[in-house]
Amino acid sequence: MMKKLIFTLIMFFGLQACSTDFDVTADWKEITIVYGLLDASKDVQYIKINKAFLGDNVNAEDVAQIADSVYHEVPVSAILKEVDEFGNIDETITLELVDAESEGFDKEEGTFANSPFYLYKTDYILDAENIYQLEIETDRGNIITSETPLIDELRILSPSNNIEINLVASSDKFVLRWKTNDIAAIYDLDMYVVFEETLDIDGEEQTRLDSIKWDVFSNKTPTQIINNTIEEDVQIPTLLNFMADELTVPENLVLREFLSFSFVFHAGGEELKKFNEVTQAQIGIVSSQATPNYSNLEGSLGLFSTTYSQGIYHVLINTQSYDRIACDPITAHLKFATHPSNVNYPNCF
Repeated sequence: MMKKLIFTLIMFFGLQACSTDFDVTADWKEITIVYGLLDASKDVQYIKINKAFLGDNVNAEDVAQIADSVYHEVPVSAILKEVDEFGNIDETITLELVDAESEGFDKEEGTFANSPFYLYKTDYILDAENIYQLEIETDRGNIITSETPLIDELRILSPSNNIEINLVASSDKFVLRWKTNDIAAIYDLDMYVVFEETLDIDGEEQTRLDSIKWDVFSNKTPTQIINNTIEEDVQIPTLLNFMADELTVPENLVLREFLSFSFVFHAGGEELKKFNEVTQAQIGIVSSQATPNYSNLEGSLGLFSTTYSQGIYHVLINTQSYDRIACDPITAHLKFATHPSNVNYPNCF
């Protein structure tokens, strides 16, 4: 979830920060933009800290492309305080300034400077039992604070590595189930279709592993909760149509075989949910209407919340489901093989 949202949030806060709706005759005021989502499922945490800019007779888009205009002159002091259930500070963690490109982040092209692209980092292992307080002091002495609890491990009941998915169910759907979480408020789900292809390359057969990713849902608030269990349906025709839209058939294809599904759940905290709601609300508001931007930091604008990611990998399907993928009118043209037990393998007939 973090990499999905980071550019959108930076752009949202950044464009608000370089708005021309300020009174240019007012006293100069430093504005810092902070974005951070702590994820206890990750070994490394990143927080984005930018400065806003304002100037008379200055083109905001031109200034945004100058790195010195969107970053503080010297690295800010940024720390995380790990607070236990009794309010005691167990650890004070200093965040290190790093070049995001060297960390494997590829910033999308856009208004703001691409290089350098700075983030603040720690590889301290977070404990979901604790609360984390963010404290930033800028080069001008301004103090920024916020805090967040952490989402703990998700209890995913279905899909499972022990139960095969049935794509020929009479209901034409299969159900995802996971336990509610006291901190999590919204969910994303990425589903991967994993398959193997054998290709004829210069008269020699070569086999490769491949996959496609389906964003099943994003920023979803649970709608079906039964006995503290969240349920979401996956419509099988929708899945097959996704596969039909995403896949083509190589001219040199010899054999294409389905292998498994993988599912990666992403959960987000209440503050992230509120931010999404405000952002979506503002999309439909004309520019002449002023609305407050959502922020949960003291002394700045931005977002400080929590996410958690958890995967269920290599989930198999039952025998009849192989044949449905291979022979259903929606996906028959993709040339998937039937199950090896089918007398016509690898063909449908």
